[in-house]
Amino acid sequence: MAYQDLREYLKVLTNKGLMKWVEKEVDKDWEISCITRRVLQRKPEERFALGFKKIKGYTSSVVVGTMAASRAVYATALEISPDVNQIIDKWNNALSNPIPAEMTKDALCQEIVMEGEEVDLNQLPIPVWTPGKDVAPYFTAPCMITKDPETGVRNVGIYRMQAKPPNKTGVLWDLPSQHGAIHYARYEALKKPMPVAVAIGVDPTILMAAASKVPQGVDELTVAGGLRREAIPIAKCHSIDLEVPATAEIVLEGEILPGEKEIEGPFGEYTGYMGGPYELPLFHIKCITCRKNPIFQALQSQMPPSESSLLRQIPEEAHIYKHLV
Repeated sequence: MAYQDLREYLKVLTNKGLMKWVEKEVDKDWEISCITRRVLQRKPEERFALGFKKIKGYTSSVVVGTMAASRAVYATALEISPDVNQIIDKWNNALSNPIPAEMTKDALCQEIVMEGEEVDLNQLPIPVWTPGKDVAPYFTAPCMITKDPETGVRNVGIYRMQAKPPNKTGVLWDLPSQHGAIHYARYEALKKPMPVAVAIGVDPTILMAAASKVPQGVDELTVAGGLRREAIPIAKCHSIDLEVPATAEIVLEGEILPGEKEIEGPFGEYTGYMGGPYELPLFHIKCITCRKNPIFQALQSQMPPSESSLLRQIPEEAHIYKHLV
């Protein structure tokens, strides 16, 4: 049976011993990254997801490693065993039998609404991932939602976002191949702002679909529905004409303006080197909605072994294995 939201999934991980909660207070700007790094440097079978309950200066908790701290965690997200054939079958079924998202009026992600001067990224416990080297805190698990202005087809992608408080972020796009960047190029050609919503803290299948390489024109939320074999519930955004996962922990709503760019980076990359700085578009946040006591979800990146590398590696292994067989 599909997980109803991130919170239900975290309970399952915890009950299976695949997630540990840190009770002591930690500093988001160095301890979260360093503790997570040490855990992911263990033997593969000894790795687990982490939850930090007390962040110095914040009321929200932070979770990391919840998608792919280990193969067992990844399999739990898909409700299967880590067997490669089960992974192949799960992804094949999802891509062959996508399930469209369904609208709901029960928007848990809008229990709290902040607009205007209330919008301040300093309220969120956004970690620094390469202490002493990253230029700022970064969102590493943002599910950025956009729509093609020509076809109306939705895209959900994970693009790192440099926090630029109080109400802006950078956006790293690998131009021109990534689908969010293609949408932006089309809006830019029309000289129109692009509406953008970012969901943070979502059902695990949404993050998996957002990280996958599905064909352009395929709505990742339908693939997520196929993975969980149940439609993703979505709700209308509060301030823009987009839809977001209704059970998301946090949603950022705003726009990216045509022709506007600013320096982004550097950021510690998967190669083990610092990436950037680059000139990239800016995301202007007009509204933040969230659940009560929201959970901030992140992916641990940087040099492998890392969560983001395993998140990509496992489905790629399955695709290659299928091809060779």
